[in-house]
Amino acid sequence: MAFPSVNDLTARLEKLEQNITLTLQEIDNNFSICQHKVSTRILPQISRFAEVSEDIWENSKVNYGGPSLNL
Repeated sequence: MAFPSVNDLTARLEKLEQNITLTLQEIDNNFSICQHKVSTRILPQISRFAEVSEDIWENSKVNYGGPSLNL
């Protein structure tokens, strides 16, 4: 059984490094897309939900003094 030459191993290593680089670039791009969606779509919706929830919470506390004990 013949062993691969140094040139063959070097070429295979270069190809592997290129594939790793391309994969990392794709992961970076996916993170960028996710960050954009979170910051432009999700966080504004959460902020609006928090404001509405706070209003509902504050309005639900109006004139509530606890349970009545008049029997």
